[in-house]
Parts: sequence; structure tokens; C-alpha cells
Amino acid sequence: MINTKLSNYYYSEYHNEEIRDIETTYKWDIVVITITVRRATKGLAKELQSILNTELLLKRKKVIVDLSNCEYLDSTFIGVLVFALKNVTSLGGDLKLVNFKSEQNLILNWNKLVRFFDNFRTVQEAIFSFVNATALTS
Repeated sequence: MINTKLSNYYYSEYHNEEIRDIETTYKWDIVVITITVRRATKGLAKELQSILNTELLLKRKKVIVDLSNCEYLDSTFIGVLVFALKNVTSLGGDLKLVNFKSEQNLILNWNKLVRFFDNFRTVQEAIFSFVNATALTS
């Protein structure tokens, strides 16, 4: 996987330093956004939304959000994920989560939102699911 750390470079002049808590990498036409902090809260949600909007403008419709490092997602962050899922699917793409820990995020369980997201144990599994989906539709 090529790690371009685009978010650290490209966004740093437009956003505050919190952007360093998000890394963006690419594997073929798949965007992998890794959240590197333990608690994803309102400030980080704003940065994630900006990154996702840019990726969608660039017609990148296969998105993976890696939450392996996260222990907690607040409601604002979850809202950004739900909004992004809606936008990506409306363009014919998909947004998949990696290592989402539902027992630590009661908000998703309460709202039954967890069923809308595909959740994988590893980034490689999520990438493989995109590759398989493409092969099945070709």
C-alpha cells in the first residue's frame, strides 16, 4: 500500500494541527483513512468530513475508515460517518469500517446504526471485499 500521507501535507495549510490524527493512504482506487487517535470526537469529525468531501469531489467512491486505534467515537464523529456513507452510496460507491468495536460505542447500538456499515477485522479484508465486488460485477 502506498502511504502518501496526503492529509498531513495537503490539508495542513488549511486546517489546524489535529489533522495529523488522520492518515490517508491509497490502494488502487480505494481510499484508506486511518484514525490514529484513541478518542474520535467533534474536532476530529470536522477534519474527517473535510477529507471525505475532498475524496468524493475527486470521484474516489471506495472508502475505508480504519478505526483500529479508536476506543471511543462521539455522536458527531458517528454522524460524519453516516453522512459520508449516504453520500458515497448515492454516487455508487461504498464506505467500509475496519475494526469498529461496537461494545465500546453504545451510540451506534442504541440507534441500530451498526447494521448499515460493513465492518472488517483488517484493512486487507476490507480492500479484498472491494476487489471481490468489482470482480462480481464485471
